[in-house]
Amino acid sequence: MVEIIFDKNENRAIAYDDNIQIGECDFIEKEEYWNIIHTEVNDSYQGQGIARNLVENVIENAKKYNKAVIADCSYTKKIIEKIIVEVGSTCTKIDKFDGKNIERIEEKTIFFKKHYNENKKLRESDIVELIKIIKDAKSISKNIYVCGTSIFRNLNEDEKNSFLNRFKNETGYDFNIISQEKENELTVFGTTRFVKDKVCVFIGGGGSTEIAIYDKGIKESVNTKIGVIDVMQEFPDLAEDYATTDIEEVKQFIKEKLNLPKERADILILAGGGHEKFARNSGIKYEENTLYKDDASPIMMDIETRKSETERYFKAISLDEIRNRVNDPDWWYATRAMCAFVLVVAEAIEAKYIVPTDIAMVYGLLNDENNVN
Repeated sequence: MVEIIFDKNENRAIAYDDNIQIGECDFIEKEEYWNIIHTEVNDSYQGQGIARNLVENVIENAKKYNKAVIADCSYTKKIIEKIIVEVGSTCTKIDKFDGKNIERIEEKTIFFKKHYNENKKLRESDIVELIKIIKDAKSISKNIYVCGTSIFRNLNEDEKNSFLNRFKNETGYDFNIISQEKENELTVFGTTRFVKDKVCVFIGGGGSTEIAIYDKGIKESVNTKIGVIDVMQEFPDLAEDYATTDIEEVKQFIKEKLNLPKERADILILAGGGHEKFARNSGIKYEENTLYKDDASPIMMDIETRKSETERYFKAISLDEIRNRVNDPDWWYATRAMCAFVLVVAEAIEAKYIVPTDIAMVYGLLNDENNVN
């Protein structure tokens, strides 16, 4: 019988058959992680899953020592690398996790909610595009986790079952629909990993909005089934080169529909929808984040700067100019609506600073192994 033994002193897991070594998995120990550099099984024992068991043994022991695991070993890479696909009402985010680092591979704009509102059903071309994204991702890793939010939560049972079955049949993967409460929790985890102060986390999307007050844990959470697509239907001019609707009118429309927290916080963290991307490409002013250190949250602005820059984004910054120079012009469709959401929340909690991030659920999903394993 094959037995796997972990030898911490030798930095390896070893496979034995009747006390005869038949395979091993070796790693190099660093301060924050273990790097698996070699996995080998004797030829006569291959095809029995022993190599995978060796790798999984190292991974399990790494958890006991609070170490991440990465791999230079090509075989191990296939096991530990994961693709996380988050499908929202307008933006689909594809991230790769190598055991230690998260890399945003791509963002695709698919107007699921906008088209659903127009057609009263999921549009065929949107489903086809999503399925192609998943099939293309298989070239990077076959270890893929796919989840959806907002619009997918609102499908009736027949629509939902039809979509889920088709997705599984055509991709080979489950499509996991995340509740609004869980989306809030998972995203807050990612945004607050290095935060010591009380903050508010705003998660804006095409069809839903989640807001949480965090102070060493979530103290208050409010969710609303309204997003930027709802605002765009009311104020379509926000997608024009320059907006004609006054921002205060847009804010008032949002205030009448959006559930807002009762607690206050000096810092508002923006998550879920490419807020750092917006700041860096729109031409609005920002500065280095001096509130806390997080490589995924490198920039910030004070509230007065954000207010004045939002006014300028409505009236003086050309959306056509931006769309002509970026590689994803469709993504910018509802950015003015999102800016209005941000100010409504910032003013409600009396925020002094805003930290725009591109953080979504991926950190929380990876932390909760039941989601992605």
